[in-house]
Amino acid sequence: MTKVRDPYDFPKAIQTIGKLIGWDVAGAMFGVTGRAVEFWGDDDKGTLPTLAQAFALDAAYVAAGGNYAPILESYARQFDAKLVQAVACRLLLARDVAELARESGKAMSECIAALDPNATPAQLKKALTEIEQVDAIIPRIAGRIKALLCGNGAAPEITEGENAHE
Repeated sequence: MTKVRDPYDFPKAIQTIGKLIGWDVAGAMFGVTGRAVEFWGDDDKGTLPTLAQAFALDAAYVAAGGNYAPILESYARQFDAKLVQAVACRLLLARDVAELARESGKAMSECIAALDPNATPAQLKKALTEIEQVDAIIPRIAGRIKALLCGNGAAPEITEGENAHE
């Protein structure tokens, strides 16, 4: 048996609610027309209910016989997707940092060997190769850290001198 999937985005969740309880009934809940509520279910309109209105719509859907809260489920699924992205990015960052540590150690070892007055051109080239490998990892790590900044899947961190309410 195939499980019915809950709406992933808010407009689809609102459409699900409106189809069950009726647009006019939904509008009457907020003193607006049914069409105004129907606009919340239209991706092209860009309007959404307030949190209190969303809560009321979910409650009305359940009261009318729905077996879940569509807007709440939509929010939860979207939130879970963001968390998965952030966790995956952090895991990749950890792997890259481990690689940086390993390659940096090799590069340092080769550079120390290159300091020997009798170092051969092959040893100097090896040192340069190891340094270039380290250099290639840095942009990847920088990109992963940028991806974790607020707005890219991670919660904002309060740093020294920042106000949490700004």
